[in-house]
Amino acid sequence: MNIRRTSVIYLKEMKETLRDRRTIISSVLVPIILFPVLIYGIGSVMKMEREKTKAEIPKITIVGENFAPSFASSLHSGGSFEIVSAKFFI
Repeated sequence: MNIRRTSVIYLKEMKETLRDRRTIISSVLVPIILFPVLIYGIGSVMKMEREKTKAEIPKITIVGENFAPSFASSLHSGGSFEIVSAKFFI
């Protein structure tokens, strides 16, 4: 295989590729614009969700409180979460 012929074909193909506007836009401009926007956008959404989760107070339900009264009283005095009543429809 002749290196001169190969380089002529390579240069011809590169010239045709760079002449095509759609190829340049899709392979160069879109990644340059799109990737930073995606990275910043995903980071912002994750930060907002993390802050919302930190601000939220966890809710628990105690079922069978009379079987472990000391444990239930320690849960009531803990204060790091909200205790809600269980509603059972039988």
